[in-house]
Amino acid sequence: MAKNSIRDFDNTSGNNTDIQSVDISEGCSPAGINNALREMMADLADVNDGTVSLTSPSADSMTVTGDLTVDTSTLKVDSTNNRVGVGITSPEALTHIAGATADADGALGSMSPQLIIEGGNTNNPFELGMDNSGATAVAFLQSRNKASGAQFLALNPAGGNVGIGTSSPASELHVKGSAYTPITIDGTSGGTIDFYRNGSRHAQIFTNNAGGDIIFRNNTTTERMRIDSAGNVAIGATSTSNKLEVRGVGLFSSDGNYRATNSGVLNVSPNGNLAIGFGGDSDANYYAAIFHNASNTAVGSIFVDASSTTYATSSDYRLKENVAVLTGAIERVKALAPKRFNFIAEPDRTMDGFLAHEAAAVVPEAVQGEKDAMSDQQFMVTPALGDIITPATDDADEVVHSTEVAKPDTLEDGQEWRQTASPIMETRSAPDYQGIDQSKLVPLLTAALQEAITKIETLETKNATQATQIADLITRVTALEAN
Repeated sequence: MAKNSIRDFDNTSGNNTDIQSVDISEGCSPAGINNALREMMADLADVNDGTVSLTSPSADSMTVTGDLTVDTSTLKVDSTNNRVGVGITSPEALTHIAGATADADGALGSMSPQLIIEGGNTNNPFELGMDNSGATAVAFLQSRNKASGAQFLALNPAGGNVGIGTSSPASELHVKGSAYTPITIDGTSGGTIDFYRNGSRHAQIFTNNAGGDIIFRNNTTTERMRIDSAGNVAIGATSTSNKLEVRGVGLFSSDGNYRATNSGVLNVSPNGNLAIGFGGDSDANYYAAIFHNASNTAVGSIFVDASSTTYATSSDYRLKENVAVLTGAIERVKALAPKRFNFIAEPDRTMDGFLAHEAAAVVPEAVQGEKDAMSDQQFMVTPALGDIITPATDDADEVVHSTEVAKPDTLEDGQEWRQTASPIMETRSAPDYQGIDQSKLVPLLTAALQEAITKIETLETKNATQATQIADLITRVTALEAN
């Protein structure tokens, strides 16, 4: 192969037999020139492939064809894959920085940045790197001042969404992960989320105790609602032993009135009364309640108009299939066994009705539950206990007035009851009574009545025919007698 450039020269001198097709192989004349040229070509090949480094090279500009290596791994240019590596000999990306280097002042400890960006002030570095000191490697970004410590770090200061775990963030901050993605807020005394509007705080979610209570505050950090570690909810109070305690009137409505146009209404009064669809306004018609199944599909409602109330269950034909005419209704009605009875709780009141398990044998959809069923029922053995205290203030320590007592109905001004022990509950077996919806007997009764009407009409037609026939016979007999 002709050696037409330095890149064609071979590291093995015996393989260099020509220069630009001029023969310098063994036997050419003079032999000394041949050997010298061969060694020179080998040396040039060493320079070309980096085996021998140039001493203090300099140039106004330089073009390198092929890979470039500086001190083995200080800098590596991979010309085949168009990659640059710093601290690595085989870069795996367009720019690949590797190796642990401590920051100049050691302020980050084990978090040694691999990349430092500085503006006009070298005391304010922006640092990126990997911390491999623990069991799990951690990538980090840090903006700081070398003299005073941490600095602010802004993401998209000119606007735009930020995504964690997603490349298509749908909001200013979009966190996406597998299963249930957590967001952790870890403070030395607790955690706080503040909600601001135009630079002013409007609300706060806060926790600061070992029990794990979640506290909801307004813009002045006054507590408005609390969910304690037992799952109890207090609204208008700072503690409760009940699953829900509302101090004051609780109203759930679409427009603030004691009724809802299309969503039902719940009114919890201070004395514990519960009203659904209570009161009204100038609207003549509204839904006092709408009931939904587990799929959030409406399956019934209580509808009120100006003069009546309708209790409706879903019955739209679009919800049904396998529709057929109901037959044999009379025989099924005959199988029903109406009774007269009184409830044990009302010995002096006799009424008409059915025994649920007997009716279930004929119209099972009208009956809820099973005959003689039992269920586990929790009951409270000992109520929740706690301490009656006067909370600490800036001027006085907390005062404990009594300990391990049940929650009193009233407290002195400034005192609070703080739960320290949950109620003691036990389980007992109790009857799981059956119930009946007698309105579900109406389709069967209607079908039976229609069957009876059909039989009556058939008999009436038959009787009319027989009456005509008898009248005709009488006419014939009368005619014969006349003859």
